[in-house]
Amino acid sequence: MKEKYIELKNKFLEKLRKDTVSYYIIILLVALFVCTPLFTNRFIQTDDGTAHFSRNYATIQGLKNGELLSAIVPNFCGGFGYSWNLFYPPLSTYLNAIFYLIFSNYILSMKCLIVFSVIFAGIFMFKFIQNVTKNQNTSLIVSVLYMTSIYFIADIYVRLAIGEIMTYIFLPLLFWGLYSIFYEKGKKNYLLTIGAVGVLLSHNISSLITALLSIILILIHWKKLFKNEDSIQIWKNLLVNAVFIILIVLFFMMPLLEHKLGAEYIAMTKDGMATKEFVVNSTIDLNQLSKALGIIILISLLFTPSCYRKIDKSKRCLYFSTLILGIITAFISTKWFPWNSMPELFLSIQFPWRILLFSTFFLSIIAGINISIFFVNNNLFKLFIVILISIICSQMCINKVVDTNFIFDLSYLYETDEIENIYVFSQQCANYEYLPVKARTPYIQSRKDNVVVLLGDAKISNEKKDGTNMQFDIENNKSESILELPYIYYLGYNIKLNEKEIRYQESDNGFISITIPKENSGTIQLKYTGTMLTKISIAISIIGTIGFIIYIINQRKKEKIY
Repeated sequence: MKEKYIELKNKFLEKLRKDTVSYYIIILLVALFVCTPLFTNRFIQTDDGTAHFSRNYATIQGLKNGELLSAIVPNFCGGFGYSWNLFYPPLSTYLNAIFYLIFSNYILSMKCLIVFSVIFAGIFMFKFIQNVTKNQNTSLIVSVLYMTSIYFIADIYVRLAIGEIMTYIFLPLLFWGLYSIFYEKGKKNYLLTIGAVGVLLSHNISSLITALLSIILILIHWKKLFKNEDSIQIWKNLLVNAVFIILIVLFFMMPLLEHKLGAEYIAMTKDGMATKEFVVNSTIDLNQLSKALGIIILISLLFTPSCYRKIDKSKRCLYFSTLILGIITAFISTKWFPWNSMPELFLSIQFPWRILLFSTFFLSIIAGINISIFFVNNNLFKLFIVILISIICSQMCINKVVDTNFIFDLSYLYETDEIENIYVFSQQCANYEYLPVKARTPYIQSRKDNVVVLLGDAKISNEKKDGTNMQFDIENNKSESILELPYIYYLGYNIKLNEKEIRYQESDNGFISITIPKENSGTIQLKYTGTMLTKISIAISIIGTIGFIIYIINQRKKEKIY
């Protein structure tokens, strides 16, 4: 009986070694364990949850109104309109919209997006490491450590930082693409574009950090860039992917740049997102760092010297580079890093500890490789022990931070945002960081939802306002008049007087204003349509995406040939 049991066990383990599907099933199960608090009829209380539900609402309502790129939410910011999607990358909201199309429920859609993110973060990390190490057990350990990392759990259950959560999906693809370019003659170089586009359309701050780390990793391989027989091919792959990345994300980046040049918005000003003092005070100490990285990663790093000697010589540089980047990013998050001396550009990070996202990525790889070499060594029983310990540690962390009794109320989405005081966090608009600098909250508080005559003797009548559409009549305009319309100043509105388009500008209050020449009367119509530059950039992004798909098809054909 015992011999038969051993034989069956060995057959199962041997089948598992050869069957990649089994590894995917394990990744799926681990992801579901990580997401267990979501499988209830309630939602979790988080730091940023209300803001991200507002972003989802903005996109979904826009799509319902036939707007492909939803920009202005009419009932936000006192009913004067507020924009999330002109400034915050929209990928998560559009994926959420797909789930909303299926379930017609904002909370369930958000839960599905989180589960989706955890699963694919695990799968893509597994595929990346499998491609590098050619070892499925090592890849599985790295994937599990990545999915169950403490910072990832904090992003989900403490902050609901959906932009960073989405970034977890695309980092493995981005660095897999770079690895392919430098170590595999660019066989899957297009993954660089997929990963980079994913990060850029997920989170602005993560995009900045990812770009810097990618440049560092490229420079580490400077010999291959300049002193290698494949240098020309490497440069070609990097440049081709850079072009595709720019073309595909242009639909978001161009309106963002257009607004940056067209007016001053709070998020784009000095100290607009955070002051130097705030950033310095948001650093962490050694104790907090150790908790964020987790006991499994920290212990496994102790075996790095002995494991390094067992790494294939051709991969030692990559292993060492990954370790150093993990250590550096962890150090940057601490109070010992000289944040006081950093340029203003880097203050947009707001919280230095958010760089732990990248520490988690790099150190999960090193920890997984170390555990595989030092402890597991292709022993599947030990492999399951590591997975079980990772799940237990993650569940312990989840149990500490999740409030299962919280009742999440989304009624605020459908109401007109009331600004109650000058310094306020709005459920709909967060800290109002995407308002024009001139848009002072006391004025918004007291302003009525109608046209205001700032200069002149014009009389306004028959005002009809419906979201981002408005119509009214103007008469007795004996002298030049300046009118302030009940809309926050964003580019993309189309305003006509008697069917003839007129230009608008920003008032001293951060609202849209128009100048009406004397002795001009008639009907004024306003509608948000988006700028011409936005429409052109959308067309370019569509063409760029089609071109990139064709490029992938050609690259895949080459892979089959070789």
